[in-house]
Amino acid sequence: MNSTAVAAPRGSSSDLPAQSPPTARTTLATLVRRELWEHPALWRAPLVIAALLIGTMIIGVSMGGAHIGMDINEWEGGTSAERRAQAFAVSQLAPMFPLYLIMMLVLSFYLLDCLYAERKDRSILFWKSMPVSDGLTVLSKLLVALIVVPLGVLMLAAVCHVLLFLLWQIGVATGHAPAVLTWNTVIWFKVELVMFLCFLLGALWYAPVAAAFLLVSAWARRSPVMWVTLAPLVAMIVEWKLGTHYVASLLNYRTVGIWQVLGFGGGDKLEHHSLKAVLGDFHFAAAFTNLNLWLGVAATALLILATVRVRRYRDDT
Repeated sequence: MNSTAVAAPRGSSSDLPAQSPPTARTTLATLVRRELWEHPALWRAPLVIAALLIGTMIIGVSMGGAHIGMDINEWEGGTSAERRAQAFAVSQLAPMFPLYLIMMLVLSFYLLDCLYAERKDRSILFWKSMPVSDGLTVLSKLLVALIVVPLGVLMLAAVCHVLLFLLWQIGVATGHAPAVLTWNTVIWFKVELVMFLCFLLGALWYAPVAAAFLLVSAWARRSPVMWVTLAPLVAMIVEWKLGTHYVASLLNYRTVGIWQVLGFGGGDKLEHHSLKAVLGDFHFAAAFTNLNLWLGVAATALLILATVRVRRYRDDT
């Protein structure tokens, strides 16, 4: 008996190339984009602050700012090249502080809300139906808070400084601002390198804090903000009654400890040191090899494992 082969119709599924499963890196990148899409305040708030800084500079220059000066170690706009370079470095750091302040505020609320909100609105049921592990989901949120948003703000601060400098020079050209700033490419790159190293150091140092916030967000049945504020406050009050202050010391050290190791001991750097010391007198080797820094990284890993487990089994129903 003759057998006739049946040809598969053109365009059938057998003609389509096999789709490879998404890699963990691709899935993680998609999850990071999801976080930025679901939490637009992460990138909108820094943009608003940058726009306000630029708008304020435009108003100040257009209305006339010739009376504005800069005072660094009893210097008020002299012709010293060292002082002009120092003033340029200070102007480069200026946009960073308001941007990082609003970033820290937004990220704190994001970390405390991101895992709690998905249980509150039951969207976790949809995301758990997707082929995405709890580990990658929690890791994406940690990366957004420690790497993606701070790095974006760092780049935004650099762009903002360039725009502010150009606006200032326009004011100088029109006679509305004093000629106290001169562009210095070498100093610009040095300051950007220092800020990038500080960004890496801050990501490692504050990693356990971010992981602890995520754990509270995954665990708390209501008001995670209350848990991270009232719990330490009650502990400090109890310790105050007992005559100890371990909790307060721990919180203070985890807030500013690594910056004291680095060399940000106070404002005397700008007042008594040369430009070389301002840009180079930092102990990055001591900071990056600090034992407490890497103990915090190890604690971060444990906290993330705990957060993944809590998210996997937490059921508010």
